[in-house]
Amino acid sequence: MDFSSGEESDLSESEINEYKEKPYEEIRSGKYKGKALSGNLKMPLLCWEEETRLQVQGPASTCVWKQYILPWMGIIMNIVAESKNIDELRDKGYWLNRFVKYKPSDVQCFWNEEDSTGQAVLTFTSKWVGFLNATEFEKAFESEHHAKKHWNGRQAQLGSNIYGWYARADDYHSDGPVRKVGKLQTISGIVQETDQDRSYVLAKLAAEIDLTNENLNELRYKYNTTTTSLSRTLEKRDRLHLDFIEDLRGKLQVMEHLKHGGAAVKEKMEELKNELKEKEDDLEDREATNKALINNEYRSNVELQEARKLLIQRSWVLEVIMGELDPMAFHDTSMPQQELLVHNHAAEALLHASMTELHGELTWFDDV
Repeated sequence: MDFSSGEESDLSESEINEYKEKPYEEIRSGKYKGKALSGNLKMPLLCWEEETRLQVQGPASTCVWKQYILPWMGIIMNIVAESKNIDELRDKGYWLNRFVKYKPSDVQCFWNEEDSTGQAVLTFTSKWVGFLNATEFEKAFESEHHAKKHWNGRQAQLGSNIYGWYARADDYHSDGPVRKVGKLQTISGIVQETDQDRSYVLAKLAAEIDLTNENLNELRYKYNTTTTSLSRTLEKRDRLHLDFIEDLRGKLQVMEHLKHGGAAVKEKMEELKNELKEKEDDLEDREATNKALINNEYRSNVELQEARKLLIQRSWVLEVIMGELDPMAFHDTSMPQQELLVHNHAAEALLHASMTELHGELTWFDDV
């Protein structure tokens, strides 16, 4: 039946307000969830401007302003200790070894002494690889139906199984140890912080390369100075040997004229010949040594130039690899996991390969 605007209603104003407020309260309590024409669930409490923005920009943009916890952390709940294993479960080394494949950097355990139950918080690195490890950590529990949604749905029948997931903003706002360890950060904030860390690393590497170049130049100067001094000393000594040899030859020529002078003269001539032969052999050895020194000097200069080129080249490769991160590559976990993992693993493998190659020559900074 249709009602015109001029007709009076049998409902009082208080009843109208009640009917108006009741659906709103039911929506807030989660009783009703709106659906779009496509059948997908909508967010009924979003303001019109926000809903319009999501329709225009798409759900991927929500990843930019959504908050995450840094460093990436994993939560383990419902740790039930018995008398036979209570010491083992209280040891954080046990949990580090148990989840070593996800590469946690630290773990903190919290216990309820009354019923010997506890929970643990695993800390991963703040880098993007830490997010991958935290996601894999959660997927392992999801495959066993022991993730967060199962924890929330089985509060009355948890059993002795442990439940785990990686910490999110709601875990930060709830009562627990996560707030004491981590901090909330948006993706844009994470990218900005990563850029700052990368800029710091590149600046430090550039300073180290400059210092290395200065050291190379100083070593080259010292080497050239020493080589020049040695060359002059050897040249001076060679001249003395040549003068001495010429003097011996002159004496031999004089003795040749006196070879009929007797046995004493012949003996002296033989002695001078032997001495002359030794000096000539010594001169040949010194000439060979001079040639070897010249060759060594040439090779050393070539090696210094190659080392300098290698340092400059590797710094350029590192800067290219550590280029700007695309925040869209870090999507919400609703993104297909295989695509995300393949992309990030490939990037991480490339980065680690370059870092490993670099470590052989430069001192790397672990605090980055």
